Amino acid sequence: MKKYMQFYGYLSLISSLGSFFLGTVIVMKNPKQLENKIFSALCYLVFFLALVEFFLRSFENYRDVIIWNKAYALVAFIPCLLLHFVLVINEKINDGKNTKTSLLIYSPGLLLFGLGTFTDLFGTGFQREYWGWIYGVDKNILYVFFLVIILIMIYCLVVCIQNYKTFLSVNKNMQIRFISIAILIEFVIFTIFETKILETFNFKLPGLTLTGFSIFCVIIAYSMLRYGLFLVNYQDLVETSTRGFLEIDVKTNKLKYINPILLKIIGYSSTEFKKLSFYQDIIHPEDVSYLLQNQESRSLEFRVISKEGIEKWLAGEKIINSDNTGELISLRFWLDDVTENKNLEILKEEFLRRASHELKTPLISIKGFAELILTSHGQNLDTDVINNLNEITWGCNRLHSIVQDLIKSSQLEVNIRKKY
Repeated sequence: MKKYMQFYGYLSLISSLGSFFLGTVIVMKNPKQLENKIFSALCYLVFFLALVEFFLRSFENYRDVIIWNKAYALVAFIPCLLLHFVLVINEKINDGKNTKTSLLIYSPGLLLFGLGTFTDLFGTGFQREYWGWIYGVDKNILYVFFLVIILIMIYCLVVCIQNYKTFLSVNKNMQIRFISIAILIEFVIFTIFETKILETFNFKLPGLTLTGFSIFCVIIAYSMLRYGLFLVNYQDLVETSTRGFLEIDVKTNKLKYINPILLKIIGYSSTEFKKLSFYQDIIHPEDVSYLLQNQESRSLEFRVISKEGIEKWLAGEKIINSDNTGELISLRFWLDDVTENKNLEILKEEFLRRASHELKTPLISIKGFAELILTSHGQNLDTDVINNLNEITWGCNRLHSIVQDLIKSSQLEVNIRKKY
C-alpha cells in the first residue's frame, strides 16, 4: 500500500514541478500579454494544487490532512481559468480590464471556492485508500460540480473547433488545434478518473485531474516552441500598425498572415480573402515571380489587384525570416500604398516621353531647314541672315541636348528605383 502511495505521490510532485516550470517560462516570454498571464496563472494553480495532492498522498497525520485539504478548494478556479484562456486565444474577448466579463467567468469558481473553504459541503470526513487520503462528498453535490467542469470543457472545445482555420494566421490555427487536443485529453482523463466510471467495473483508481492538466500544459508548451505560441507576438504589433504587413511561407508559397490595414488597401474582408488565391487573384501576374525571389532583404515595389479590379502599387521592405540553422522559413513584407505617387511618376515619365518626342520632331525640321538654306542659298544671303540661321541651328542643337539630358535623367531615376 505504501508503495502505491509513493508512486501516486511522486506523480503529483512531478506534475507540480513541471507546471511551475512551464508557467515561469511562458510568463517570461511576454509578461504583458493577456494569454501569457492567464496560462501562467493556470500553471501556477496546478503547481500548488498538485503539491497539496502530493501531501495528501504522503501524510500520515490526520490533522495535517485536514489543514491542507482546505487549500484544495482552489481547484474550483481551474475550469474558470481554462475558459478565460480559451476565449482570449480565440479572440472572443480581448479586453483584460473588462470587469463584468471577468466576474461572469470567475463567479462559479468564487462560489465553489467559498463553499469548499468555509463549509463542509465538499468534505465530510477522510479515509485512506491505497493511493492516499480521500474525503467523503455528498454524491449529488459532487455530480453537480463535475457537471459544471465537464460543461465548461465541452464549451471550450466547441469554441476551438468552430474557430479552427478561421484565422488568416497559420500559426494561430495551429495553436487552436493543439489547444483542442489538450482539452480533449484532459476531458477524457477527467471523465475516466473523476466521475468514477471505472468503479462500475470494480476498478478503484485515484483522481488524476491535476496530472491531466499538467499534460495540458505540456502540449501547450510544445505548441509554444513549435508555432510561436505566447512569444512576443508580432501580430499584436502589425494589427495596429498603419503600414500593411504580410508573411509568406517559402516552402509552400502560401500566405501565413495579412494584417487589417493591408486588407483595407485591397478592399477585402478576412472572410472574403480566405476564399481567394493570393497569387492568382491578388498579385499582378507580371509581379509574382519578382515578389518570390529569395534575395537579401531589400526595398521593393509590386502591384496588386483590388476587389474593385483596380491596379494598386505597394512599396516597402522585404525581410527574410530564418530558423536557427539559417534555413529560410518565410518572407515578411512591410508595405505602404503608393498608388497615388506611382501614378504621378507614371504621368511624369509619360510627360517627359511625349514632351521629348513632340520637341524633337519640330527641332529636326527647324534645324534641317536652317541647314538646308545655309547650304543651298548661303552665297545669296547677306551676313545678318547667315548669322541668324546659324543662331537657329545652334539653338536647335542646344535644345536637343537639353531634351536628351531630360530623357537620360528620367531613365536613370527609373533604373535606380527598379534596382532598390
